[in-house]
Amino acid sequence: MTTNQLPLSQDTVEDLFTLVYVYIDDYLEAAARSGLFTLPNEPHQKGTYAELMTIGLVGDLLGAASQQKWVAQVRCKRHFPTRV
Repeated sequence: MTTNQLPLSQDTVEDLFTLVYVYIDDYLEAAARSGLFTLPNEPHQKGTYAELMTIGLVGDLLGAASQQKWVAQVRCKRHFPTRV
């Protein structure tokens, strides 16, 4: 899917995070089920692969100038829902 196919008219960064996360998570699950690849399951992993990929992709889509500043901004705000 190309970037111009994504509905980027989202109202908030949180909505964009959710949208991108759903696309990535669905893709990773479908790829794993089809046997395309298997992601390692690390003990004590702080985030899912979909969450980590989402952080990087959203930063790129928003044009984050610095990786360090983007990661610091993401750490300060809760862009993902808390798991119960």
